[in-house]
Amino acid sequence: MGGAGAAVPSQGLACAPPAAVTLNRRARRASPGSGGHRSSPQQPLRSDLLPPPTVACRARSRSSSSSNVNFGRGDDADKLLEDLLKQHGEVVYSSGGPPSPTVEADDDAECLSFAVSLAKAASEIKATDIRVLCVKRLVYWTRFFIILTAFSNAQIDAISALPWKEMAQPLPKTPSLAGRRVAFTTPQTGSGGAYGGRLGALLRHRGAHPVPVPTIAVHPHDPDRLRPFLLPGALDPFAALAFTSRSGISAFARALSSSHRPLSDASALPFTVAALGSDADLLDHAFLSRLCGGDAGTRVSVLVPHVSTPAGVVEALGRGSGRRVLCPVPDVVGLREPPVVPDFLAGLEASGWVAMRAPAYTTCWAGPRCAEALVDPDAAALDAVVFTSTAEVEGLLKGLESAGWTWARLTARWPGMVVAAHGPVTARGARSLGVEVDINIPVGAYKRRFVWIGAQHQLSLSENMVSSNKGKVCVTGASGFIASWLIKRLLESGYHVVGTARDTGNHQKTAHLWKLPGAKERLQIVRADLLEEGSFDNAVMDCDGVFHTASPVLAKSDSSSKEETLVPAVNGTLNVLRSCKKNPFLKRVVLTSSSSAVRIRDDDQPNISLDETTWSSVPLCEKMQLWYALAKVFAEKAAWEFAKENNIDLVTVLPSFVIGPSLSHELCVTASDVLGLFQGDTARFSSYGRMGYVHIDDVASSHILVYEAPEATGRYLCSSVVLDNDELVSLLAKRYPIFPIPRRLNSPYGKQSYQLNTSKLQGLGIKFRGVQEMFDDCVQSLKDQGHLLECPL
Repeated sequence: MGGAGAAVPSQGLACAPPAAVTLNRRARRASPGSGGHRSSPQQPLRSDLLPPPTVACRARSRSSSSSNVNFGRGDDADKLLEDLLKQHGEVVYSSGGPPSPTVEADDDAECLSFAVSLAKAASEIKATDIRVLCVKRLVYWTRFFIILTAFSNAQIDAISALPWKEMAQPLPKTPSLAGRRVAFTTPQTGSGGAYGGRLGALLRHRGAHPVPVPTIAVHPHDPDRLRPFLLPGALDPFAALAFTSRSGISAFARALSSSHRPLSDASALPFTVAALGSDADLLDHAFLSRLCGGDAGTRVSVLVPHVSTPAGVVEALGRGSGRRVLCPVPDVVGLREPPVVPDFLAGLEASGWVAMRAPAYTTCWAGPRCAEALVDPDAAALDAVVFTSTAEVEGLLKGLESAGWTWARLTARWPGMVVAAHGPVTARGARSLGVEVDINIPVGAYKRRFVWIGAQHQLSLSENMVSSNKGKVCVTGASGFIASWLIKRLLESGYHVVGTARDTGNHQKTAHLWKLPGAKERLQIVRADLLEEGSFDNAVMDCDGVFHTASPVLAKSDSSSKEETLVPAVNGTLNVLRSCKKNPFLKRVVLTSSSSAVRIRDDDQPNISLDETTWSSVPLCEKMQLWYALAKVFAEKAAWEFAKENNIDLVTVLPSFVIGPSLSHELCVTASDVLGLFQGDTARFSSYGRMGYVHIDDVASSHILVYEAPEATGRYLCSSVVLDNDELVSLLAKRYPIFPIPRRLNSPYGKQSYQLNTSKLQGLGIKFRGVQEMFDDCVQSLKDQGHLLECPL
């Protein structure tokens, strides 16, 4: 439970990290008399510049999980932070040893406040809106730099350009807590009171006298109570694991430690673990590995909701659509069960989840003496009482009753006492028990999404600063040439992307995807096979849109290619659409077809302009054994028929021959054909005859364009230029004279003169690159990856 930070701006925090750099840990700098423990810049922090939630608390010193983080623009961005630290901050390095009470103080509020202030600065550039003008006084470096991944290069520029000196005006001082007595309810020491300890330390640091009131006790269950959920494969039927308390995570982790095998099979579907606020810190790599083994990085995402309440978890999990979620929750003994858990389970059910309750621990009353500190006749006046859960409120009321007191008598004794509740759920629960709340302390109103990649822990503070959060989409065949570029552009546009692959364990095929900006925060790769009906269900279930690009590209006339091409193309397309049909909230499906579904014609019309109303001739494709073209015709027609029958908003994109740089080091078929041509192998291009050509980036952009444009409908030809093979090789031979490219090629189809009419797509705003640019980019990519050696003839 993080402390409350500065108000989060409506636009949220950014989620598009720039390029990765390596930040080495700073060497510890000794200052006079410090004994090597701390160092300070010449200008220490001015506490009068800080708003109430961020008065200098020390962050706990923790070991970094990784020194590789995404941040800024390398040296420039690093220098910006160094300058800010020199002007406004103080950096302390811990030399180890037991932490002092102030070191235990919760640091979430400070981290958040600084991130929020920079977010406001970068988005609005208005000095009047900046509330926090300095960095954390005590910075845990790795966490600090991870927070700064929330900003793009442009925003870093905006931040660095701000008139920091002019804006550094003292803010109004906040009322001091010095000498104030503040009581707060908490679980008994050793039974889940970590938050209470942090709150007490923070109060002491602000000069207050904290009065802990342990009104409940938390006891983990015997692991046998959870054993049915800890057997190998026990979690396979579940799509999510949802926690509503830190105690629940601790109890489940303790039970997990006795398991010697991952609970979920490697072939099972992707899995989400949801937790509240800083409770997610407990979901470390060891925890996730025990759940799902070594593939946790590709299968498990840890979700921390925008609002740290059980209702926030329900909202963040989204639509369940019949999927199952396991909820480790407490058994409440000796107290009425607060409405938190029942409301949480009911909310999940209302959202279409099948929720299963797992008894993880026991919450019980701490006993009749729990209110002694408040009813002591010699006790000093109480200035405030803070409740952190509904159960703790009831526990205090029972303690008062046991001592012969009532809540009314307590408030009458100290009429100036302020009553605060941590979060709306606790406030609502307190009022239901007859305790009026003066202050509802907002819980951490921010969203953190963790994705584990191997042993690295990447954190993204989101949401829509660089670009709005555009929702979640699925891209089938994620490692493919078109799909990879599509994923790249979707991530850059702010989408969360679920990519599918037949073998998620083949890391070589997907390694290039994890290097894309934003991938570690907003990309998930899940297993799905075109020939397995239902295998796409989980991939598309929570998505707003689906891009179906997966399709085999085989040699055009192999004796076995007809069956191998037609069946996966048609059945695979229908399998994906059947899964889409199960998602009632799906907005649109974009299918990647091909100009080959249009251009194979047996008419003799000269200079014909083919458009989206044209279909390739099935008899001619059969006669010439053009199985790829035939598969595209059959698959697209099957898709249109299925979409019409099932009311699916379908749009198809029909690219011509796709040319351009490859994101993967593995050669796709088109890149292999180009490589062969530059090495003197003319067989493939001779067989193509007259062809359209288009840049890969234009293809990716076209897919996104037709997905986002409300007016987009039907088919869209996507091609920049149409050339005879003679025209193509003549152009390439002149442009790349050092390669053995022939100046003429024979065509098996005779003289062709068709054109591809792309006015429909251009009407949506696409501007195509030229043929020279697409081949230049392709050739450079082949050189960079070592496939094409530049040597004279």
